[in-house]
Parts: sequence; structure tokens; C-alpha cells
Amino acid sequence: MLKKTILFLVPLMILGASFVGIYITQESERLSLGLQTVIFTALSGLSNLFLAFVAFWQLPAIEKTNKASEKTTRGQFLMELYKEWMQEDVLAARCFLHSLALTYKNDPSKIAKRIGQSVLVLSEDKDAKHIRIFSQIVSLLEFLETLGTLYQHGHIELIEIEQLFGGSIERYYSYLSDYIHHRRILGSPSGVHFLSDQLLYARLDDLVLDLKNIHHS
Repeated sequence: MLKKTILFLVPLMILGASFVGIYITQESERLSLGLQTVIFTALSGLSNLFLAFVAFWQLPAIEKTNKASEKTTRGQFLMELYKEWMQEDVLAARCFLHSLALTYKNDPSKIAKRIGQSVLVLSEDKDAKHIRIFSQIVSLLEFLETLGTLYQHGHIELIEIEQLFGGSIERYYSYLSDYIHHRRILGSPSGVHFLSDQLLYARLDDLVLDLKNIHHS
């Protein structure tokens, strides 16, 4: 009802202001300059007041539109992140680690340690096929580190990571932590040390720690 009333008043006020403007123009010689100024000032003030009211009236609709836009953008961001999780190299690395976990499933308490040792051996293997598999594992690690960086800078919430990836982040971290430690100590290539080697996958460390904390809280 209010919307219809306003839509009715808008053209009415514009029409009224136009008639007043025409009248003042035609009668300018008969009206004093002071009276003309008062009339124009009053019309200007009324117009500004009405525009302010319309803007205020439309504010909830604008806020609703902005929130909807933000929600859509957020959803698109999370979908793109999930697409990277399903990217060919990352998926291949996850499948390879899963196959190792199945191989060592008879000794659950040592699965992570044995997979870690297998990855270390793979990292030194010169066979072309094994180099390719290892490069896929590095792609997985880089994705996890990127996820940690996004989390550190507030681009994604911990609960969103939990909902998207479940316990996968902690599991793959446990499989690959031996390799991460190995790289930090030996450098890359082995024996060549850079400051960045000491901080290698540090954002992933922090992310996994926070994930563990919410599980134990």
C-alpha cells in the first residue's frame, strides 16, 4: 500500500512543481525577487526531503540485493575451490595415497608412518613414472598450503573447510608430514637451504592445528 501511495505521489509532486515553476516564470515581473527566492527555496527543500525519504525507503531493498550478491559470490568462490580439489593432479595424488592406505590397512596404527616413508622414497626416485606421481603429490600439498593461506587471511572460515573437506585435510597432512619435515631439514635441492624452506607449508601446519582444536573442543 505504501509503495503504491509513493508511486502515486512522485509524478503528482513533479507535476505540481512544474506548474509552480511555470507560474513563477510567467509572473516573475509581478512577484518580488524575495518571494520568488522563498518559493524556489521551499520547492528545493521539499524536493530534497522527498528524495531523501525515497532513498531511505529503498535502503532495505538495496541491502537485501547486496546480501544476495555477496551470498552468490561466496558460493561461487567455494565452488571454484572445490573444483581445484577435484583437479586432475590433486585427485590423482589422493587416489595414490588412498591406494597406499589400503596396502597398509592391516596395521592401522602405522598407516601414516608407512605412507610417509613411501612418499620419501618416491621423492628420490628418478623413474619418469614415479616423478610424475610425486609431482601430483606436490600439487596436493600446494593446494593444502593455499587453503591454509586463504584461511589465515580470512577468506574462508574453518567451518567451511570442515564442511567441504571433512577430515581429509588432517589425514593427508599425517601422510605427508614426514616429507614436509624432510624438506625443511635438507632444503631443495638437498643440501641447498633457503629461509623459505624453514617455513615450508607453515600455513598448512596452522590450519591442521586449528582443525584439531575444534574437534577436541
